[in-house]
Amino acid sequence: MTTTLVPPSTDTREVTFAVTGMTCASWVRRIEKALSTVGGVQEASVNLATEKARVVYDPAAATFEAMQAAVQKAGYGVGDQPHVEPPAKSNRVESGGGRHEQRDSTDQLESDRQQEIDDLKRRCMVALPVGLGLMALMYIPLPLDAMDVLMPAILVIATVVQFWAGRTFYQAAWAAAKHGGTNMNTLVALGTTVAWGYSAFTTLWPGIGEGWGFPMHIYFDRCT
Repeated sequence: MTTTLVPPSTDTREVTFAVTGMTCASWVRRIEKALSTVGGVQEASVNLATEKARVVYDPAAATFEAMQAAVQKAGYGVGDQPHVEPPAKSNRVESGGGRHEQRDSTDQLESDRQQEIDDLKRRCMVALPVGLGLMALMYIPLPLDAMDVLMPAILVIATVVQFWAGRTFYQAAWAAAKHGGTNMNTLVALGTTVAWGYSAFTTLWPGIGEGWGFPMHIYFDRCT
């Protein structure tokens, strides 16, 4: 019996698509590694600045759906409109409809990115003055009676900043944790949560903390 070997396909194509959820340079390598595990993928590169992935693949062995599933399994999102280049040996010209869909997809991504930037600016405009105010307050020698009155109000303000302004850090840290990873968002979320938690405990239950030998210090300025 004669076995006929089928040569690998030389019809390679290139697809470019948006990747959402990247906030750290270390995540680029994670996504590239996830894409490289898809059968038929010959090359994968991710650009953090443009938030796009470029993949060279064999269309007989790999599909965009498989790439999308690999990226999503790694904990990231994928844009809806991939741009597929025709085979290099082909003289096909992209249709006007294809260019229109690509332009619409790019416009939508830019709109989403601008909305994200505007949202971060709003949070920063609230968190920055609050944080500076709390830092200044830590250096003002106030009597204990005044601090007893101020501490509940400071707790409320710091809590709003911690979990509203810092929500993006928690979301990114949780996304990485679900897939067994850590990043700078993990460090920020962990550090500020510990500072907030200790300060909240000593504010709400000072007697218990003193009985356990905890220093009666607050660190709300560290979590804003």
